[in-house]
Amino acid sequence: MELSVDDPLKITKDMIALVQNKLQQVSGNSQITILEKKHNASVFCVLCRITPCHFSRHMNQVHSDVPSVKKILELPLGSKERMLGWTLLRNTLNFLHIREVLEAGSGQLMLTYVRKNKDPRQLKVCPTCYGLLFNIKPHLEKCQKLQPVEKVSSNVPKRK
Repeated sequence: MELSVDDPLKITKDMIALVQNKLQQVSGNSQITILEKKHNASVFCVLCRITPCHFSRHMNQVHSDVPSVKKILELPLGSKERMLGWTLLRNTLNFLHIREVLEAGSGQLMLTYVRKNKDPRQLKVCPTCYGLLFNIKPHLEKCQKLQPVEKVSSNVPKRK
C-alpha cells in the first residue's frame, strides 16, 4: 500500500470507491473475516504495524510528527473537537487497514458496528468518518456532526 509523503493518513474519494468496489467482489467463502470490536476494541496502526493498547498515547508518543496527529494534539485536552479528531483518526487507520486486507485477499475487517448478518458484500463506507457499516443511512444523520480536523476551530477555550 502506498502512503502519501506529506500526510500518510490522507484518504481520497478514489480510495473510498476502490474499497467499496472490492467489498462488492468479496466471495462468501473468502479468507476475509469480520472482527467484533466489542470483544477486541483495538485499532491497527498502519504506520508501525501494531495494535496499541492506548491509541491516543501511542499516536502522541510515536507519531506526533504526522500532520493529522499534530492537528489533533494542538486542540485543548478534553475538548469535544479533540475527541472527535481521535475518533476520525481511529476510523482512518481502520479504513487504511481494511484497504490492505481487501488488497491482500485475507485478514480481518474492523467495523464501527457489528450485526448478526456478517456478509462483507453488504458493507458501506461512510464518506465523512470512514467507518465501515452495514446500515449507513441512520449513521449518516448522526455522523454529519463529525467534521474533519482541518474544519475544527482551534480557538476553543480550554476546559476549567
